[in-house]
Amino acid sequence: MFHRNDFHRCQHQMAHEKNTKSTDNKTPSDASIIDASKVIKKKESFVNFVSSRLLHFLDRYQKLLEKKFPGAMTVYRVFVIGFKDFSIDTKDYLVIKNRIVMSPTKVVELSKKDIDLYYRMPGEILRVGPTLLISALPFANYIVFPIAYYFPKKLLSSHFWSLQQKSQFAQEFHKDKLLNYRPLLRHLQFSLEEIKDEGLKSLAKDVLHDLGSGSHPTVEKIMGITYLFEKERYSLKAIHGPHVKCLCSVHSMNRLYLKRSRLYDRAEMLRSIDIVIRREGISNLKTDELKNACFLRGLNASNLRNEEMLDYLETWMSVSQHVESRANSLLLHLPILISYNHPNNWALLRSK
Repeated sequence: MFHRNDFHRCQHQMAHEKNTKSTDNKTPSDASIIDASKVIKKKESFVNFVSSRLLHFLDRYQKLLEKKFPGAMTVYRVFVIGFKDFSIDTKDYLVIKNRIVMSPTKVVELSKKDIDLYYRMPGEILRVGPTLLISALPFANYIVFPIAYYFPKKLLSSHFWSLQQKSQFAQEFHKDKLLNYRPLLRHLQFSLEEIKDEGLKSLAKDVLHDLGSGSHPTVEKIMGITYLFEKERYSLKAIHGPHVKCLCSVHSMNRLYLKRSRLYDRAEMLRSIDIVIRREGISNLKTDELKNACFLRGLNASNLRNEEMLDYLETWMSVSQHVESRANSLLLHLPILISYNHPNNWALLRSK
């Protein structure tokens, strides 16, 4: 039989379960939310405190290392920054190279920054490549990097050079080129008698006389002998072997193999960069870009004012914009035609 006491007991149990369920389904109160946010803020402030203390400790530790081991920290900084810059430029170069190979994009359609990177990076990679490859061998980096640090001109790319080293090496590279200016002028003079056209021979003598007397021929005089560099005695196909080697040295090129074809490519590079510079405006070049452009085109740009560098580039462009591929030899000889007697070149050549 179901007794009354049992009935009351069931009612009491059902009421207790109902109260329990209502408690479980209750949403969090505003007070509990505020308490949780306070806990989160405390955690964030603790993390911020720990992070700031850690950064402070690292900063003090770095200063301590610089004080105790200045040489090691300098080497460390050179290679860390150098690797970062080299990696970025290499990735950009590969993108540009792929764009030219895989699409109808022409070199002259690149921006000034991209075309500089496109022509500069292969040499940079060749210079630093052996150092990086050898350093990948087990424990070799402990030997290779210190050696490379003390011979950066030969074993490292410009990404690892300081501003002082960049300026110093630019002058040293240019001085090596200047040592070949006089021999190159002699080659031009020796070939005069082999010019068959008497009119062209007379014009060439006038140009070379200007150089020999301490001045430079005008743009008009240079353009007047363009044909000599196209199909006559001064063309790339006609100049003698020693003349070719000397021309390679004037442009800091290897003299061992494929000299004429690589000289032709060098002239095409100069022409392409000239087209891009004219398109973007010579006046828009920054000081460092002006210096690099002048060094590339045969002028020692150290200690020159922007106006002087601009004047030189304007003279160069006045000739190069009228020179076609068949007269590439003229572009290659242009450095001595317009800068042979420049005071800044002679000052560098006579310096110790």
